[in-house]
Amino acid sequence: SGPFGPTLGAPNTGGGGGVAPTITTVSLPGGTVGSSYSQTLTATGTSPITWSITSGSISPLTLNASTGAITGTPSTATTLSATFRATNAYGFDEDPLSIVVSAAGGPVLITAPSITVWRA
Repeated sequence: SGPFGPTLGAPNTGGGGGVAPTITTVSLPGGTVGSSYSQTLTATGTSPITWSITSGSISPLTLNASTGAITGTPSTATTLSATFRATNAYGFDEDPLSIVVSAAGGPVLITAPSITVWRA
């Protein structure tokens, strides 16, 4: 807080008029056990932006620090939750995101049995 009100976000520490990153990915699509997963996190701000996880885990998936790509093959049905950080020379932004991993096989269709009526 100062003469201009509260300070929001990370400070611009790099000088030179660059812009700190702002993560623009608001949600991640779900995955399926045994199927390849690929999704790329996005952010605005001055390049280059690097990516990291500050808490939680997306294992067995991996995060590419230079591209923000999340890839791999989930092995169990679960929810993978992590806080992702986008960093550049001017600051950082963090956002918690989750990936819901569903069991393979999809929905099960249940049909009614047929009934035969005999009349005497």
